[in-house]
Amino acid sequence: MPEYCSDDDIRKRLTTVGYAWAADRDRTGVPSKQNIADYITPSIVKAGNIIDFYICSQVTPATARTSTPNPWLKDRCIDIAAREVILIGGGDVPPMLDVLYQETLALLAEVRAGALIPNFTYPAPQNARATSRLPKVANLNVLGRRCKPTYGRY
Repeated sequence: MPEYCSDDDIRKRLTTVGYAWAADRDRTGVPSKQNIADYITPSIVKAGNIIDFYICSQVTPATARTSTPNPWLKDRCIDIAAREVILIGGGDVPPMLDVLYQETLALLAEVRAGALIPNFTYPAPQNARATSRLPKVANLNVLGRRCKPTYGRY
């Protein structure tokens, strides 16, 4: 299953210096593929799992994890993963990353409580019909009164 963000997204959030500090454990100056696999990828996976927990009451994770991720979910994943990358290294988390992490968890808690995910295209219910032979008609019984069609009169 694809993740909500990539290691390149984490590099952009932490800047090149922060990313090198967090991922370059052998201090060669450039994070190796092994370092990325050992430190960055687990942080992204953990962030994705946290997001899945918060949104699973509304959508299945497979629906949310698509090849073109929802921008709002992607930003939440970057906020969580950036903090996790620093924590895996045993370093102190910068205050701004900690603030973003707390705000992200608060936003995800709202989604868990029933708020809709911004910019997310929810799938149609499974029992919804694709086509209908009858036209859709608005409810003509509004507040207990029958509405008469005006046929263009105001």
